[in-house]
Parts: sequence; C-alpha cells; structure tokens
Amino acid sequence: MIRGIGFIVASGILAAAAVAETDAPATQPDTPAATQPAPATTQADAPAPLIGQWQVHVVPTEAAAAAGARAADHLLTFDDQRLKVHGPLGSLFGSTLYEFRTPDFRAVFDREDAGNALWVGELMSDGTLRGMIHWTRRDGSIQIYLFTGHRTDDGRQR
Repeated sequence: MIRGIGFIVASGILAAAAVAETDAPATQPDTPAATQPAPATTQADAPAPLIGQWQVHVVPTEAAAAAGARAADHLLTFDDQRLKVHGPLGSLFGSTLYEFRTPDFRAVFDREDAGNALWVGELMSDGTLRGMIHWTRRDGSIQIYLFTGHRTDDGRQR
C-alpha cells in the first residue's frame, strides 16, 4: 500500500516517488506520543480539500514533446471517491478512484486499449495543485507530463 507521495525537483524536473508503508511501530520507544506526527488522512476520511473542479495546465517533458506530446489545459473533477479528467488525456480514460493523504493525491487510470496513467499531485499551501502524470502507453512507450493549476469553483461538494 502507498503511504504517501513525495516530490523531488532535480535539474528543473519534478518527479514523484511513492513511499511504501512499513510494519514499523507508529511511535519510537524513546519519543513521547505527544510529539509524534499526526497520522495521514486517507481519501475515506478527509478528501474535502480536493473535492470540486480544478483547471490545470499539462505540459509534456522535453522527451515526451519530442515524441509528439503537446501541452493542453485539463479540468479535473474530484468527488469524495473518484477523479474524472476532462481534456485530451482524460478522454482516453474516464474516471477512477483516487487516494488522498494530506496534501498528496494519487490516481491510476487503466484501460487496455490506452495503457495506464498515474496522476500524482500535491495541494500546495497557497491553494495551487501541482503534480506529474506518468503515462505508459499500450505499446510500452512512456510519456511524462507536469501539471499545475487552481480550483475553479468554491470547493463545495456537488
């Protein structure tokens, strides 16, 4: 199971790394429980910060652009369980379940005729949503995109 998503910026490229959950104890024996970090929230108990619509600008990496990928605007719609992407990449996949752990989300779209696309993102303290898309196409080729955007509604649940 994925515990969280971390972002690394190297040479101007944003990369995401999933952090595997371990069987380690929740607290260290010599650390008081009061100083332990709060547990991560999951999509089941607190997805509210993402619920609504987000306008994001998706830009291919240099390698993906060389392979023909193009930048495009997309509309992301989060409800309390699913993510739907409207736009060129979204038209291939429909909607899927997502995982949210403050401030990160992760969604995997999978369709036999299109391949699979991993969307990972982070809700920044200024309200910006940013992240990466890793699309493994049916032919095995990989295209990576970066995205950034903002909420287009007031955040009310639909």
